[in-house]
Amino acid sequence: MKCKVIQTVKIQEAIEAQTTALMTDEATVVTELLYGQVAILNAAFNRYMQMATLTTNSNQFVTYSDAAMKAQEQARKTLQTIHDIKNPKPRTVFIKNAIAQQVNQLVTKTEELQKQLEDRPYAKVDFGSAEIAERSHEVIDLPAASVGTIAEGRPRVNDGASQCGRKGKSGTKLT
Repeated sequence: MKCKVIQTVKIQEAIEAQTTALMTDEATVVTELLYGQVAILNAAFNRYMQMATLTTNSNQFVTYSDAAMKAQEQARKTLQTIHDIKNPKPRTVFIKNAIAQQVNQLVTKTEELQKQLEDRPYAKVDFGSAEIAERSHEVIDLPAASVGTIAEGRPRVNDGASQCGRKGKSGTKLT
């Protein structure tokens, strides 16, 4: 029992030392951890492939080979991470890519909006035109039957009340 406690304490101390090293931004500690991860993933890949070749059951073969391929893919990603840590890309590359992406999105949105405006059945608006606006309709002469007059001499629209002998809105009889 005492042996397990000592091992647990040593493991905890090792984890704390690695955490402290990671917090101080030491790339060598990170790469050492990642190299250890690659070694374990490579061992897992080899073991699963060995188990896949020794089995006679097709379902087990598929299961073991899938696990082996997943371990190999994870090892590849880990190696790529190590490469990126050792050979960081300049920050300007990221900024240029982000700006280019934003410009492409803006151009695409502008083209979509332009297409939507062109597809509408309404007349296009010409904002750059310097022409003077003119009337496009003529004055309409209404027949006398639809326009009545009141005592002040102003024209009004006949609401049909005078034909029935009813009173209008003002309370006077319409004629």
